[in-house]
Amino acid sequence: MRFLVYEPDPLVQADIYETLTAAFGTLVQGVADLADLPRLVGASDTKTIVVASVTSDEVYQTLNSVADIMRQTPTVVVGTFTPPWFVPNEKQAFVARPFTSDGLVAAVRGVLDDPHSPRPQTP
Repeated sequence: MRFLVYEPDPLVQADIYETLTAAFGTLVQGVADLADLPRLVGASDTKTIVVASVTSDEVYQTLNSVADIMRQTPTVVVGTFTPPWFVPNEKQAFVARPFTSDGLVAAVRGVLDDPHSPRPQTP
């Protein structure tokens, strides 16, 4: 299992990396450009989970451009609003900013179908 993480703020990015590594002990890879997600997701046979922060209208527009791949890949969106195409389900979860480590871990477990962690509620 691996995580692809898009978070433009280096401090928040470090917090996300630390949280995911501590909770899941697996590879966490940063994504500099959301437009690279389709290539990065397809580049490995390893189960991939995308964690993407929606921090601005520009990020929101980019997420819309890669919506198809994000619908097919377990995804956790961290943000102040959800994109219109985003429907929380067994593969997609939303975590409101500001988030807690426990909330992020619960959301990831939810998209992994972990029976030991309830799905977080969406706003």
